[in-house]
Amino acid sequence: MATIGQQLTSPEIGWKRHNMPTAKYSEGVWENYGNSYFRSANLNAKISFKFTGTKLRIVTTMWSDHSNKISISIDGTTEVYSESTSETRQALVFEKLGLIDGLHYVEISNATNKYITLSDIDIDSTGRLFHSDEVTNIKDLSVGKRIRCHYKSAVAGTIGAFSGLGQETSNFIPSTSSATPDGDFYFIMAEDWNKKKMLIPDRNIQHSISWDVLNSAGIASGSGAILDFQCVPTMNANDTLEMAVEGSQYNANYPPYKLFDGQFGASDGMFWASATAGVETVTITFKNKTPIINKYNLYPRVGYLDAAPKDWYFYGSNDKTNWVKLDSRVGESKWSSLSSPNSYLFQNDKAYKYYKFVFSKNNGNPLFYELSEIVLAEKKNYSSTTRLLTGGTSASDTDNEWDKYIVNSTLNGTITAGDNSVWNSSYLYTYTSTTHSSGSGNRVSRATTKSGLVAYGSAVSNTVYANSGFRPVLIIEMSTGNKSFILFNGGYKKWNTENKVWQTVSTTLPSLDTFISDGMDDLSVFDRKATTIVQSTTANGSLGSGKMFKGNIDLKKYFEITNVTVK
Repeated sequence: MATIGQQLTSPEIGWKRHNMPTAKYSEGVWENYGNSYFRSANLNAKISFKFTGTKLRIVTTMWSDHSNKISISIDGTTEVYSESTSETRQALVFEKLGLIDGLHYVEISNATNKYITLSDIDIDSTGRLFHSDEVTNIKDLSVGKRIRCHYKSAVAGTIGAFSGLGQETSNFIPSTSSATPDGDFYFIMAEDWNKKKMLIPDRNIQHSISWDVLNSAGIASGSGAILDFQCVPTMNANDTLEMAVEGSQYNANYPPYKLFDGQFGASDGMFWASATAGVETVTITFKNKTPIINKYNLYPRVGYLDAAPKDWYFYGSNDKTNWVKLDSRVGESKWSSLSSPNSYLFQNDKAYKYYKFVFSKNNGNPLFYELSEIVLAEKKNYSSTTRLLTGGTSASDTDNEWDKYIVNSTLNGTITAGDNSVWNSSYLYTYTSTTHSSGSGNRVSRATTKSGLVAYGSAVSNTVYANSGFRPVLIIEMSTGNKSFILFNGGYKKWNTENKVWQTVSTTLPSLDTFISDGMDDLSVFDRKATTIVQSTTANGSLGSGKMFKGNIDLKKYFEITNVTVK
C-alpha cells in the first residue's frame, strides 16, 4: 500500500483515478502546467469538488518551492498537508480512509504564497467525482451550474452522438479536444430567460471538422438543430452489461450492435447489414432500466440509400412475448445522401424493457438492409436544440455571445470572467455562426491567449483545422405538457410507480417548476375497470309473510356507480 510522499503513478486496486481532475479552481490565477497539473502561487487559492465513496487520495507534484501548508476540509473537518520537498512527480500527498459511503464536500486552500498544485484525485473504484457546481438533473440547473454529457464521433470530420446527460459515462474529452472524441464534457448554464436555458460547453468537443459540415446539419444557423440524446450506451458487442441487441447479419463485419456503436460512417465496420432483404427484426433489451421511448433517429449508410428501410414497425414489450405497436412507417424513401438521420416522433407514455424494429421492405436493394446508426430518445419534458455562438463581425464588434459569456461573464459570480480553467479556450479557436468581414466563405472563430487576451480569427468554412473546433450551445426550453397532481386530504399527491403508493409532494399549491419536474403525465392509474360488487344484506323485520332486507354501499369507495340492481 502506498504511503505519503511515495510516487504513485497509477491507482491501486480498489481505487479509480481522475487525471487533471475537473474541479473548481478559484481565489487565484490558475495555470494548466504542461497538461500535467494545475497550479497557483496565490495565497488562499482554492480547489473545491464533491465525490461519492469512502476514501480519497490527492496525488500531485512535490517540489521545494511548493506550499508546505495546505488545508483540506472534508465535510467541514480540516487537516493540513504539504507539497514541499525535493522533486517527486505524481506523489501521494494526502489520504483519507474510512469515510461514510455517500456524498462528500471537499475544499483545498493554500495558506502560503508558494505553489499549490493538483495532478490527480483517486477515489473508490465505484465512486464518482463531481465539480462543486455540478448537478445531475436539468431541473437543478441555474446560471453557473453545470451538467455532464457524453459525446462520441468515431469518424473524423463527422458529427457524432450526444448521450448520458447528467451521467458519468467515461473520462473527459481532452481539454485540447479531439478529431474522434469519445468522452464526457460539461455543459455550463450561462443564461436563463423565460424557462429557456442556454448552456455552453466547457471546451471544444471536436476538432478537425469543418464549419460546412456543422452548417449542413443545421447547427451553424441561428435557430439551430434539434438535439436528441441517445439513451442507449455505446456498444462494442451484441451483449453488454447494460444492453443487448439481436438481429441477423450479412457477415461477421456487420453485426447488429453496429447500430449503437456511435460510428456514423460508410466504411466497413461502421454499419449494420442484415442477412436478407426480406422481413428482418432488430430487438433491443435494456438490462438496468425501462425507458419511455417516444422518438428514434435512423441514419442510413452513406452511398447505399437503396438499402435503407422503406416499410417497418416499432414495438415495445415488458415480457418479450406481448408486443405493443408504438409506430409504423410505409413508403419511406426520403433519405439523405449525407450522414444525417430521418427522425420519427410518436406518442408513447409507457416504459418498456424490450423494443424492436420489424423491417419488411427496403428501397430496392436485393440483398440486405443497411443502417449506419439508430438513436433512441427518451420522452422528456423539454425541447432541446443546438447551435453555435455568435462571434462578432470584426475584432471591435463586442456585441456578440462569445464576448458576452466567454470573455466578460462571471456567471452570477460563480467564476472569474474569461477564466481559461473554466472555458479551455487558450489558443484553441471555436467556430461561431458569424460570417467574417473578409467574405462569405470565411467564418469568425474565437479564442483567448495564455495571458487572457481576446483572440479573433477567421476559418474557411470548408476547411478542417486541428486548433479549431465545435463548441455546441444547448438551448433547453422547459414545457409542462399535461402535468397533474391529485389534491386529497390537504396534500398534493402523485403516484409513485416504483413503490406503488401515493406520495405527497406539497401541502400548498405546487409551483410551475414543481409541476414540470414532478407532475404526473401518465394518469392510467385512474383507469376504471368493470367490477361486480357483492353487497351483504341484513334482515330488517317482518312484512306480512315475507322479510325486508337492507344494505349500504360506500359511494366514496365505489365512485362513479352508474347502475345498482337489487334482486
